[in-house]
Amino acid sequence: MLFIPAICKNCNAMFSTAPNISVENYTMFVNCESGPCPHCGSMGVIPDGLYTLVDGITHLFSGKHDLTQYKALYVLLKQAKKENWDHDKISR
Repeated sequence: MLFIPAICKNCNAMFSTAPNISVENYTMFVNCESGPCPHCGSMGVIPDGLYTLVDGITHLFSGKHDLTQYKALYVLLKQAKKENWDHDKISR
């Protein structure tokens, strides 16, 4: 399954857009929203880009470089690694 992150416009929490997306090659998102945020109920923004799934890992093949969005993803993944989160917890 392809994990596509969304970042809440209100609380900046990161959450999974749709845990049941499956993809054969690439999936593109441009100016897309997802929600509601599981933390505050607001809508989130999906970082623009072309995503692909390689060996079970989501890759951002190309996209706009928004430092705020990438920093939020980095902080989430760093915390997940430190606390040994499983896939389900990361995607929430």
